[in-house]
Amino acid sequence: MGQTEKNNPFLDGALDPVLEQLEQQRLFIKRKYFHPLTALFILAGIFLVMYLTRQNIKILLAPAILSFLGGIVYTALAQKPLSEYKNAYKSEVIKGLIDRIHPGLSYQPSLCIPESRFMASGLFLKTPDRYRGEDMVSGMVGKTQLTFSEIRAQYKTETTDSRGNRRTQWHDIFRGIFIIADFNKPFKTRTLVLPDTAEKIFGSLFGNTLQKWNKGRGDLIKLENVEFEKEFVVYGQDQVESRYILTPDLMERILNFRHKTGKPVYISFLDNSMFVALSQARDLFEPSMGRSLLDTAPLESYYEILKLVIGIVEDFNLNTRIWGKA
Repeated sequence: MGQTEKNNPFLDGALDPVLEQLEQQRLFIKRKYFHPLTALFILAGIFLVMYLTRQNIKILLAPAILSFLGGIVYTALAQKPLSEYKNAYKSEVIKGLIDRIHPGLSYQPSLCIPESRFMASGLFLKTPDRYRGEDMVSGMVGKTQLTFSEIRAQYKTETTDSRGNRRTQWHDIFRGIFIIADFNKPFKTRTLVLPDTAEKIFGSLFGNTLQKWNKGRGDLIKLENVEFEKEFVVYGQDQVESRYILTPDLMERILNFRHKTGKPVYISFLDNSMFVALSQARDLFEPSMGRSLLDTAPLESYYEILKLVIGIVEDFNLNTRIWGKA
């Protein structure tokens, strides 16, 4: 059995007792709160439909309102046990997964990387109107300081229709895992590595023209790795330093990481740090009330994501300190 398999908590059953205990807690919450809650809202809907379809018979309105209010009461009563369940899941299960991958990392479920650091990376130009996150992990991985958390940054648009009704819509700037790691070389300027959507959509000739127009990002940096150029567009404030950072070896490692994730990857190098934004279309590390915890498929997915993110230090060879970086 390989080293990875030895450390896999789903193969050795290390998490089984915790999952079994939490599963009993989940079932208790469903029986005591969610089943009555569902029944009350269904009753409220039935009485309301009967009231509306039977010439507004007033006697049906009272039970509809009472059922609806009862549902609200059960929703309020469920908040504390539900919060306790989720906190236990994160502190015992998610923290257990992190410890299995790299012991000693700090896990703070309610915290996230601050908006100021997110914006300082230069990866996203639009200032969020709403910014939130959770599940922050931080600590040393070998010689490298690593911090990451879930982030959802959004902006809003407001429109008014012909009748004067205002509508607010929220749009994602970024949703996924945001990572900050020490880089293994000292440098002074900023370099951005972004998904090359322009070349993929418009082809190399017109795509290159569009890339050059994006002056707000810095100078367009052309590199010798053809496959890398197809996947990414690079902007920098110093041509020489950007090439000093993006060595042939690092470009290959970034390509491999992109293929491993199968997701859009955004990278910036700034203040002797590496910022990585890894897109995800859903919230992670959350227990589902509708699915048994003994079905470990979601947890195995979380485990692989955590391994991927923590493994970025090895994937990018960040512990190899060279050219004067202590």
